[in-house]
Amino acid sequence: MLGNVVMGATYSNIRYSNIAALAESSADFNDAEFSVQYRFTPEWSVGAAYNFLKGNAVTQTIGGAKYNQISAGLNHALSKRTDVYVSAAWQTVSGDDSTGHAAVANIADLSPSSNRHQAVARLGIRHKF
Repeated sequence: MLGNVVMGATYSNIRYSNIAALAESSADFNDAEFSVQYRFTPEWSVGAAYNFLKGNAVTQTIGGAKYNQISAGLNHALSKRTDVYVSAAWQTVSGDDSTGHAAVANIADLSPSSNRHQAVARLGIRHKF
């Protein structure tokens, strides 16, 4: 945290081993995310993030998808336990998935897209118990 700015970074390596449908091959995914949040006042904050996920090739013809996602949001605290927010995310993907098909965009908590792009916007109220 630098004053009113909070920066973050994460990295994950996910591995599915001995996949019977893929001749006992493994599927590996490397995921990195960078984020920044700025708090204007104790009640108002804005944030943005970039996420990159790369699925490594399972075989010479299967896998290797790359997912790029950007997101941003605005948050207003109504009290210590309740806030309202608006957020948006856009994802694009290239390459083939670990089943050998053209990879499709798939933003978390949503049904997969029918193509290589997906966008979502959310407006909500959150109450913490």
